[in-house]
Amino acid sequence: MMAKLDINKIGFFHVDNPSSPIESPRESLHEHLEAARGHLSDCVVALPEAFNYWPYSGNGSLDISMENYLKQLSDRFNVAFVAGLIENRDGGKLGYSSACLIDGYDLCHTLSYKSEEDGLVGYQPYSNIYNKPLLHRGVYIAALICMDASNSANSGGIKDREKAIKRFCGRVEKLKQIPKDHRLAFCIPSRMDQNASAEMAEDWHKRWLPDSVVILANAPTRTSKKPSVIRPEGTLVSCECRGGNTLRIVSWPEKSDVEPCSHSASAR
Repeated sequence: MMAKLDINKIGFFHVDNPSSPIESPRESLHEHLEAARGHLSDCVVALPEAFNYWPYSGNGSLDISMENYLKQLSDRFNVAFVAGLIENRDGGKLGYSSACLIDGYDLCHTLSYKSEEDGLVGYQPYSNIYNKPLLHRGVYIAALICMDASNSANSGGIKDREKAIKRFCGRVEKLKQIPKDHRLAFCIPSRMDQNASAEMAEDWHKRWLPDSVVILANAPTRTSKKPSVIRPEGTLVSCECRGGNTLRIVSWPEKSDVEPCSHSASAR
């Protein structure tokens, strides 16, 4: 087996089709990867939260084959994913909402479990802080899921909000322990409607993980136009939210000719 290249590109897959059936994001991702085939061998692409659950509501469906499907795509295109996936449990119940690093058939590493509850889907919130960054292909890769990456607690009473802020600070401190001897790609798989995605990425890049590149991959649950974004050292990179799914890839470290393959397609 050929050795995998170090990570020198980063990207997101933005899903702007909130009411789509499961087949649509699967097929759309495959089509976008096919179009970007020449740019993927040294790339990690962040996918949205709960990429195996569509639509993101109490009436959604869990695709239990998604993890294996992403392993197949990763192996075929030699690309790494950070994917939001909801675990399946016996009896049809949903398990934890996780962020997994997938690279071929041999690596599926859980980077984080979501501990905050969004009230939209009945996943099981994780009762503690679970952050397991991994040094992989020359870089550290870490993740938090959607509202776990937000420091704004807007629901519940004062004590509930204070507890949420305390949990957030605990997650920040855990991530700050990542060694500084390698580059850090910090991924935020999201289904974001209320928080401003670009501002969140900016906060993480400037305030909490200033040595990282931040990749937020979003799939709005409504037509809220919250973009997916990449916050590198230079200019913020985002999708245009024109009603189609988008794959965006840039060089990292950033080059003067940011190299990108940006492909948009109308949602099926």
